[in-house]
Amino acid sequence: MRDLAIRLENRPGALAEMGEALGSAGVSVEGGGAFLFDGRAIARSRTKGTSVKSIRTRYASQLQS
Repeated sequence: MRDLAIRLENRPGALAEMGEALGSAGVSVEGGGAFLFDGRAIARSRTKGTSVKSIRTRYASQLQS
């Protein structure tokens, strides 16, 4: 299991898009949550499956550091 934190836009559908991207990369989300900080949404997940490095490589244009 790995912990994964991703900053998202604070808008409807952003969390769903993240879930779709993770699922497409073969990542199983075992649990997690999301919260707002400084006007941005942060989603934290416990994941299993594909490595985080491969997610960053595949979705680099959609993910922010």
